[in-house]
Amino acid sequence: MSLGVLVGAACLLVFIAVTMLVLGWRSGQEASPRIEQVVESIEGEGAAAVPRAAGRDVSPLLTRLLDRIGLSRKLQWMLLRSGMLLKPSELAAIGLVTAGIIGSVTTVLTHNAVIGGLVSGAGLVAPWLYVGYRIRCRRAALEGQLAEALDLIASSLRTGYSFMRALQVVINEMKPPITEELQWVLDEISVGIAMDEALERLAYRTQSKDVRLMVTAVQIQSQVGGNLAEILENTGRMIRDRFRLKQELNAVTAEGRLSAAILTALPVVMGIIVHLMSPGYLDPLFHEPLGRAMVGAATILLLMGIVAIKQMLRIQA
Repeated sequence: MSLGVLVGAACLLVFIAVTMLVLGWRSGQEASPRIEQVVESIEGEGAAAVPRAAGRDVSPLLTRLLDRIGLSRKLQWMLLRSGMLLKPSELAAIGLVTAGIIGSVTTVLTHNAVIGGLVSGAGLVAPWLYVGYRIRCRRAALEGQLAEALDLIASSLRTGYSFMRALQVVINEMKPPITEELQWVLDEISVGIAMDEALERLAYRTQSKDVRLMVTAVQIQSQVGGNLAEILENTGRMIRDRFRLKQELNAVTAEGRLSAAILTALPVVMGIIVHLMSPGYLDPLFHEPLGRAMVGAATILLLMGIVAIKQMLRIQA
C-alpha cells in the first residue's frame, strides 16, 4: 500500500505540474489585442463563426486529431462560453493526463485493471464537466447583471448618448462577464460587422434566453423604430422578474436537489466506508459473476433514479 501511495502522490504532482504549466503558459502570454482576435474569428458566415484563441498551439497533432473527429469547433465554443483561456488541444491534453493518472493510481491501489479503466474514463470527462460547470456559472452571472446593464443603457440613451456609447458606459461601470461580452460586440462592430449581426453573435455566444430577449428587442427597434430607452427599460424589468422567479424556484426545489444528491452519493460512500472498515467484505461483488451483475443492475437503477429526479425537479422559467 505504501508503494501505491507513493505512486499516487507522484502522479498527482505530475498532473498538477502539467496543469499549472499549461494554464500558466496561457495566462503568461502577452494577450493579443481583441481587435486582432475578432479579425481572426471572421472565418464563417453569421453567428456560426467561432473565434480562435490567440497564441501558439502547444499540441498541433492533437489539434489536427480534434479537427478530424469534429470536436475542435465544439470545444472552442465551450471554452469561449466558459471564459477559460485555453485551446481545445490543451483541454484535451489535460483530460488525457487526468485519465492516465487517475487510472494508474486506481489500478495500483485496487490491483484491478477493469476498475482502473472505468475510473480512467471518469477522469477523461472530468475537465469537460468542469468546463460545463464554468459555462453555467458564467451564464448565471451574466443573466444576473443583465437587468442592471439595461437600466444603465436606457439612462445613457436618455442623456443623449448613442447605443454604442451606452454600451461603453456599461463596460466602464460594471464588472465581468457582461463587460467582456459587450466589449466583444464593440470590437466586432469596429472591424466592420453590422450591429445586428454583432448582437446576434452575442446571443449565440452566450446561449442565454435573457440575452436573446434583449437582442431581439434592439433588433426590432432598429427595424420598426420606437423609443429604445423605454423598450430596454421594459425588457430589463421583464428580465428582472424572470430572474426573481428563477431564484424562487431554486429555493423551492432546494430540498429535492439535496435529497437527490444524498441518495446518489449514499451507495458509493457507504461502499467505501464498508471497504475501509472491513477489507475484503465487498470482494464478492467485484469478483463473482453474480456480484458483478448485481453491481451493474444497481448502477443502472441508480442512473435511472437520477434521471427521474432530475426530470421531476426541472421547471422551465
